[in-house]
Parts: sequence; structure tokens; C-alpha cells
Amino acid sequence: MKPALVAMVTRRLGQDEDLVTAFPNLSLHQRLRPTPEAPCLYQPNVTLVLSGQKRVTLGEEQFLMTPGHLLLTSANLPVTPQVLEASPEQPFLAVMLTLDIPALATLLLSHQVPSSGSRASQRAMAVEVATPELLDAFRRLLALLDTPRDLPILAPLIEQELLYRLLVSPQGERLRDLAAVSGHSHRLSRAIRWLGTHYARPLNIPELAEHVGMSASAFHRMFKDVTAMSPLQYQKTLRLSEAQRLMLTENIDVARAAFEVGYVSPSQFSREYRRQFGMSPSSHVATLRQTA
Repeated sequence: MKPALVAMVTRRLGQDEDLVTAFPNLSLHQRLRPTPEAPCLYQPNVTLVLSGQKRVTLGEEQFLMTPGHLLLTSANLPVTPQVLEASPEQPFLAVMLTLDIPALATLLLSHQVPSSGSRASQRAMAVEVATPELLDAFRRLLALLDTPRDLPILAPLIEQELLYRLLVSPQGERLRDLAAVSGHSHRLSRAIRWLGTHYARPLNIPELAEHVGMSASAFHRMFKDVTAMSPLQYQKTLRLSEAQRLMLTENIDVARAAFEVGYVSPSQFSREYRRQFGMSPSSHVATLRQTA
């Protein structure tokens, strides 16, 4: 099954690194060489690795992805991914399905989807081996790209099948949390979305907890259970990642990047950046440009 998937993805990508397909929730990715660590924000998705090796760091935890493994992300998470194994002869290849939360909620409301009944942790990220049924569904979804006429009708059905198979997998409870319309999981999702939009503002944790209807202690505890970091660490990681993006892609200086993401003091920004990445902002950005 995996060789067929590799051939389909390779043919469609050609020399491109990233491709959003005609089915917008489905994207293809390849790297021809190992990459440096590159902080970014992962949105809810499931990623199937077909070739090569990748590591994703969340807080102090690391998730290793090898061929045949799925990485499930069920919240907006600031992470540091790095491709470890890739070459022109054997590139890193992956297929990513962005999770359609309304479709997930509709599936749960309209059908009695059996629960997996187990959960190892509250963490909003997990790696598991893809089942033959999941691999086959991905194969059929990729094959549909060759018949554009069929895509609008059949692709949503296969997407629904993929969501169903994920819901009944050991990671299914994470997806149920993502689709929740009430309860602590829903409230925490609202807080995470708020932080993602307002990371440059000063953070008042008791105020944010009250805003989403939780006590400060329960909010702090559950936030760390799900994201592997405290709310303040989450905000700081978002700020530093966005500042790096601004310096790298928009060519703005260190002081302006610091102010853009909410720092009052450029020197404090530089200290926290060095603590996070092991180098000063200007040196790190120069290194990233050389390795790009």
C-alpha cells in the first residue's frame, strides 16, 4: 500500500515542496534534504508520513514520525518541526488532511460513532501507526485527484470515512474534544483560539479563564495537560515564532519584530529568543537564511 501512495504523491508533487490539492483540505509535502528546526503553528490536522523521518517538538516533548505513522494534532499548537531524514533519492514525503471541525461535529451528531473508550493523555498531539483501512482511504482520496469530475461528490465521502476511522481509533477521544460544543474542552479551545489571535496583548490568566467560564486553577491545569505548556509559555512561543517569521520573510529588524509581537523591551525579547533558540535573533535568522 505505501509504495503505491509514494508513487502517487511523488508524481503529483514533481519538484514542488508543498502542494494544496484540488480538494482544499488535502495537501502534499516533500523535502529533499534534512531541514533546520523551524517553529510554526500547527492547526488541527492528521499527517501521514510515507517516506523519510520527521521530529516535532511540543514544549519539552518530542514526537517522531517515520513511514506509516500518523501525527494527529487536535488543537492549535506552537511546535518546532524538523525533517531528520531526506534525500533526492529518498525524499521526506507526507500527506496532510486539515481537519474539518464542522464536518467532524456533524458526523458525531448525525451518527452514533462508537467511542474508543480509552485515552492515554489529554495531550492534543499524538503519533500512531496508520491502519490498513486508513491507508486505503488516503489512497482512494489521492486517486480521486485524477478524476476532477468525481472529486466534489466523492472526496467529502472519503473525508468522512477518514474522520470516522480516526474517531474509532485510540486517538478518537482527542477528536471528540475538538468537535465539542460545550464543556471544558470547548472552553479551552476558545481560549487557545483567543491566544492565537491576541498573543501580542498582555496576558491576564484569571481574566481569560473567567472569559471562557473556568476557574483560574482548572484552566491552567487543563491548558498544560492539552498543550504541554503553560498559557504564558504558549503565548511566548507564539510571539517568538511570529517574530522569527517577520524577520525572516519580511526582513524587518530585531527591535521592530519585538514590538510587533508585543514586547516592550527589545533586550528582553533578545534574551528570551536566545533562551528558546540558542542564538541571538540576528544570528539565528542569518543561519536560517543560509540553510534555506
